[in-house]
Amino acid sequence: GCRDNWDTAFGEQEFISRMVSLARAADLPFPRTLLVTYYVSLKTNPFVILTGVEGSGKTELVSLFAEAFLGSHSPQYALIKGDASWLNATGDQHSFRSLLDHFTSLRFLELLQEAVDPGSAGKAFVVCFDGMHPAEVNYYFATLLSIDDAGRKRLNLPGVPDDDRPIVPPNVSITATVNTAEYAGALSADVLRPAGLIAFRAPKTGAS
Repeated sequence: GCRDNWDTAFGEQEFISRMVSLARAADLPFPRTLLVTYYVSLKTNPFVILTGVEGSGKTELVSLFAEAFLGSHSPQYALIKGDASWLNATGDQHSFRSLLDHFTSLRFLELLQEAVDPGSAGKAFVVCFDGMHPAEVNYYFATLLSIDDAGRKRLNLPGVPDDDRPIVPPNVSITATVNTAEYAGALSADVLRPAGLIAFRAPKTGAS
């Protein structure tokens, strides 16, 4: 299902070449192999997790893909920022989670509603949960977002019966970026089992 919805209208090789050109124009140090790996991961997994130190280019990779696939500044691309500093600053995990639920999940749900609208048939949507803490990733992709026995992505909304939980449509691509490669060991097995995981090395240039 993922593969069917992420085929490009102008050919895969041309699409990869477009990403390479955009990366060079933006002075991003992405080898062609990385661009191919990310594209293939999006086509074959429900979601992809990018790990690596801050400044290694994870967010830039997702934005580059969105620009190449959807065009510049497309409303079908949503960059949703995580902020682990809230948890460290307040020391109140419940308060942090409530804020995250209200703002971030709401933005995610709005995009999903647009994606399932009949007027969005044939459109692709790209979501990037950016700069997340492992606890956030585990919450979203093991608690809020789950994969049922039929391979469908569903949202586990409180008080909603299993069969009535909204399905994340296959025209939505989800990527999460986690700053610091060491966090990969803190990710839940339930998250990693259906996910694509790409680890970034430290940047050789000034990419942010």
